[in-house]
Amino acid sequence: MDIIALFCEIHDFFLPYEKWKVMQCVPKETPVEPRGHPRQLPPSEVMAILIAFHQSGIGP
Repeated sequence: MDIIALFCEIHDFFLPYEKWKVMQCVPKETPVEPRGHPRQLPPSEVMAILIAFHQSGIGP
């Protein structure tokens, strides 16, 4: 599976998941980032990178 297809599958999962999470979880305040700017990568991009890394065979 190429990285684009992997990202699309993960992103398609995260869209309804984020809506569900907002409805089910108690909102909490987001802590101030120590470096002064918010995070840039959404969870779907982080998951795509992690899964692609584990599928690549790189590492121990």
